[in-house]
Amino acid sequence: SQNASIDVGYQYFSAPDAACLACDPDMFFPGRRDDVSAPRAICSSCPVRIDCLEYALSNQVMAGFWGGATEAERRTMLRRRAVGAGHAGHPGRVGGGR
Repeated sequence: SQNASIDVGYQYFSAPDAACLACDPDMFFPGRRDDVSAPRAICSSCPVRIDCLEYALSNQVMAGFWGGATEAERRTMLRRRAVGAGHAGHPGRVGGGR
């Protein structure tokens, strides 16, 4: 099995089973208005999609398409996590609702 590391500057995610191994890495770094249907399709069947997404969220990797999510989608996820964490420990509050 091939050892894969996805390199984004100083960020690395090792995934020997990643569906994106045989793909052009540039596909996962689309411009703001580029179509993301191709990387989304590849990620949708990837056995390490959740791990990849969690890596990007945990390390706040903002560049590129990771775990089936665009940069904007991951920013939204991180904001939701922050709101949820800010309400942790408050009885009666679920999911950061008001």
